Order: sequence, then C-alpha cells, then structure tokens
Amino acid sequence: MNFINIKTTAILMILISIFQTACEDFNKFYEQRNAGKHSLSKQYVARVGKNYITSEDMKYALKEIPFKQRVLVESSESAFNNFLKSYINKELLYNQALDLGLEKRADVREKSENYLKNLLISKLTEELQKNEISEDEVINYYRSNINKFMNAKVTIISLYKDNNTDDEELHSVADDLRMKWIDGLTIDEIRNYLDNKNSIRYKIKKDVDIPKYHYDNDVAEIIFKLKPKEISLPVYLNNSYNIYKLEDKPATISYINAKNQIKYKLRSTSFREYLNTLKNEQGYEIYISNYKEIK
Repeated sequence: MNFINIKTTAILMILISIFQTACEDFNKFYEQRNAGKHSLSKQYVARVGKNYITSEDMKYALKEIPFKQRVLVESSESAFNNFLKSYINKELLYNQALDLGLEKRADVREKSENYLKNLLISKLTEELQKNEISEDEVINYYRSNINKFMNAKVTIISLYKDNNTDDEELHSVADDLRMKWIDGLTIDEIRNYLDNKNSIRYKIKKDVDIPKYHYDNDVAEIIFKLKPKEISLPVYLNNSYNIYKLEDKPATISYINAKNQIKYKLRSTSFREYLNTLKNEQGYEIYISNYKEIK
C-alpha cells in the first residue's frame, strides 16, 4: 500500500510539472503574440498601418539629423522614444497624404520634380568633387604661381556714404583723409576726424592679412605694388572708398599653408572645364530679348 501511494504520488508530481510547463509555454506564446514578437523579426521596431519600421530605417533616420542631436537621441532612452514617436507621426501623415491622393496634385508633382532635379545635380557635383588631386599637381601649381601666394599685412580704412551724401562728397573726404594720413595722422586722430563727418560712415581694420590669391586682381595689384608704410589712393569698391596702408613687406605663403587653397582652385577649374564640355556636347543658347523681359 505504501509502495502504491509513493508511485501514485510520483506520477502526480510529474503530471503537475508537465502541466505547469505547458501553461508557462502557452502563456509565453500569448504574451509574445500580444507584444507582436512571436512571428516578427527582431529587425522590426514598430508598425504603422500595414508597414513596418525596421532598425535599418531608424539607423538611416538618425544619420540624417545633426550630430549633436544624434548623440543626445542615442544616449537617452526618453530622447530615443520621442524620436521614434516623431518618426511614427511622420509615417502616419505620409500614409494619410497618399490615401488622399496628394501626390497626384500638380503643385506636388512640380515640387517633387524640382526636388529630384536638385538632388541629382547635388549628387553629380558630389561625385565630381571626389576626384582626387595628386600631390604632383598641387606642387606644380604652387611652383608655377608662386607670385600669387604672397601675403600682405595692411591697415584698411573704408568710407561709406550716408543717404544724404553724394559720391562727390565721399570722394572728397577720402582724398582729404588720405593726405592727412600721409602727413602723419594717427588712427585715433583719424577716428576723431571721421566722427565729425556726420554724413560719412566708416570702418578701420588694422593689421589685416591679405592673401594675394584671395583678392580681386585689381585690388591685389594696388596693394602689392605699395612699398612698406606707403598709402594707396582711394579705391572705389562696392559703394565705398577704401584706402590701404602696407604695414610691412609682403611675405611668401608656405606650400603647407597654400595646399588646401590650391586643391580647391584645381577642383574649381576642373569643374568649370567639365561644364564647358557639357555645353559643347549638349549645346545651349540664351535669348537675350526674352531674358530682359523677365527682369
């Protein structure tokens, strides 16, 4: 009798264990199904309508936002949740727009075409800019144009007319100021002199570095022909008169400091040549009379 009870008890314990395991598995199945995990791949992050947002979608979206914002989103759970909610909201609005047929509207199609056009141009330009400029090309350009890679330290006084000032008055003040500067007027004395000219606005920049390659050719020629401490004639530029004083003898810009500028120059030249090739291949024409009517 005791043997039967022990055997019966053992069997009951096994049955209870099997039943508990089955219940746990069954409950786990429903939990997974309700959470959307039973049949879905781990790559899915969320669902909007019939479409799923994948982890790759989120990674791509994160790459598109500014670096500082991306760091914040990636380092904060609440920030990431807000980012995901924002992504879901956009998908909801996009789906609704498609349901309403907004993509078929003429104004939307026009903007889509313009966006695609600009995107393709941007991508082509990007590809062209990837063309490598060899070290030899850069060195050869530097050596052949060493006279362009000069730096001058100058003081610049710029004079601007007020609404009540005419060009003749501005020119007269510029000539007078130049003579006073040549006669030894200090910068502080020049400021006092110009402060009394109510109809004239001015700017004074001291010890400015002027790279020859960076300036307008005509202005560069004037500056780099000056002798140390020499003051130029007033130069009319962008509705103002500029007077330049060369503070010291121009110095050669080293290859290391000129290298990036040369690369930019060579890429720009290459791009212009590419455009000229396209013009010759495709052809183009400007109708001046019609063009003038637009302005």
